[in-house]
Amino acid sequence: MKTKWSIWFVVLALLPSLSAYAQSNSFTMLGSLNDFAALDLNASHIPDRGTVLVGLGSSIDVRSQGGILSPELSPFWGRSNSLVLDRPDVKSGKIGLDLGVNTKWGFFSYQLSFNWIGEYTADPAIRTLIQTNPTQLAGKHIQTGGLGEYFLGYQEHAMGFSTDRLLSSRRLKVGARFKLLHGFDYRDSKPEYLTLGFDVKGGLSEASLRYTAVRTGATGGFVPGDPKQGEAADRYYRMEGMPGGRSTGWGIDLGVEYELTRDLSFGLALNDLGFLVWDRAVEVEANWPKESPYHFVNNSRWGESKPNDSHVDKALLRLKQIDDLLDNDLILKRHISSLRTWLSAHFYLTSTYKPMHWLQFKALAGASLYRSKANWEGALGLVLQPTKWLGITVTYSSVPFARGEFGAGVVFGKYLQVAFGLDGLGNSKHSVRSYIGVHVRI
Repeated sequence: MKTKWSIWFVVLALLPSLSAYAQSNSFTMLGSLNDFAALDLNASHIPDRGTVLVGLGSSIDVRSQGGILSPELSPFWGRSNSLVLDRPDVKSGKIGLDLGVNTKWGFFSYQLSFNWIGEYTADPAIRTLIQTNPTQLAGKHIQTGGLGEYFLGYQEHAMGFSTDRLLSSRRLKVGARFKLLHGFDYRDSKPEYLTLGFDVKGGLSEASLRYTAVRTGATGGFVPGDPKQGEAADRYYRMEGMPGGRSTGWGIDLGVEYELTRDLSFGLALNDLGFLVWDRAVEVEANWPKESPYHFVNNSRWGESKPNDSHVDKALLRLKQIDDLLDNDLILKRHISSLRTWLSAHFYLTSTYKPMHWLQFKALAGASLYRSKANWEGALGLVLQPTKWLGITVTYSSVPFARGEFGAGVVFGKYLQVAFGLDGLGNSKHSVRSYIGVHVRI
């Protein structure tokens, strides 16, 4: 018993030092009774009840608007967080339909899901301008590092199998999920500079900038300008609904869990190892030099907004015209015949301790490989099950550049389960991660 608790004290001591840059959506329901959330974390998971399982779940960022939680899908909200937190803001989400069958050989599973991950950045100098009185900006030209954006969205078909039949003791569980991928959007924007010019009244009047981006998929369709429509013939304009490149790819999840004693087990998981190959892409450029800057037709005063708007909303209003400029009015630099993009892979070590049938502790530590950068990840979960139809989860997980954040989740039902969870509580963020799921055990 002393050895078991000493392991947990080490985990508690190390967890606050971990920093997750692209945190997993499944942390919200860490250790919960939701089978498909557990399967997302470790491919070796086997449900303890039900022959046929059907589930529907979503894990997305939401923000509070007038006391109502709404999905946070717009890149402007992501950029607003980066302005307030003075760091990149990474968003990820998943919506999936799950099917599973328990057999005498093991558990067979299938998941159809839509996944996305995005990172939005803003130069700290822009944050300083937001907090500056408009009268102090009159007649000035101020250079910043600009606005950046990365986004990858893809559809996933995951077919898995897990079993505990390899050892007669059935203490060892192993599993794997093979994934077929289809990408629907990719963009990677790299700003060089953004200079903002203000008129004598402190209104934003012009902007000069240089910005390159690689795009394909839903936002990769560009057509040359039409002079009849008042467009420049040497520029390319993005067309909504016009298809860009198409992509296919593959991925794999691997998992193993070993039950050391009746109440203590350890697990190992490697998730989202894979890539997408796009058949074509474009590299585009926005270039408005200082000698001939872009002039805003309707000057948006630096500081003008609705009375009840927060400073975050004010930031979005001020940058919206620039975002539209970077998104639609671009010069085509070159066509790319083939482009490979990698998924954000995760490697996890887990430990589960269940001293009583109604009480469970779960710890997770590992790393993610996001945009060729390795980042530590960690989480700790406490699960209470006072009855067979109720499970309560409390989590503490690592976040970027902060000591940690708390989450909570509830699972109602034994055979018809409804799950709901929120992560990112108690932090100075404008959004939280949510998990909503329903699944049936037949």
